[in-house]
Amino acid sequence: MAVITLNYNFNIRQTFYYTSACIFLGLIEKEIDENDVRNTVYRLTDKGREIMKQPFKEKYLGLAGTILSHQVFNDTFQEFLLNDKVPNPNKIVEILRGANIENLNSESTYLRRASTVSSWLRWILKLTSK
Repeated sequence: MAVITLNYNFNIRQTFYYTSACIFLGLIEKEIDENDVRNTVYRLTDKGREIMKQPFKEKYLGLAGTILSHQVFNDTFQEFLLNDKVPNPNKIVEILRGANIENLNSESTYLRRASTVSSWLRWILKLTSK
């Protein structure tokens, strides 16, 4: 984590967020050295390598497609298509609850995840305007 934090000028919270997001999306995998956790290694998965070797536009489309392949993001995108606006946080929380995602056990966690879903969807929508 320290190398990622320093290389990309992230703070440790950002490093944790982005590595966790990439693991969730299946783009990187984490290998923990059981003898020394400081030697934990993150590496691209086959899917991550395939996306990263693409030209700029295709890389972003690959990332967007990977995000939308997950139920919550796809369902939220479908709501956007139906209503021509990003769903409000309460609607996204409703979608999250319907997806039965592990480790979502408090209202504040649901709202934080809803914010993430909304932000990622807005990023995808900005891609279409470029």
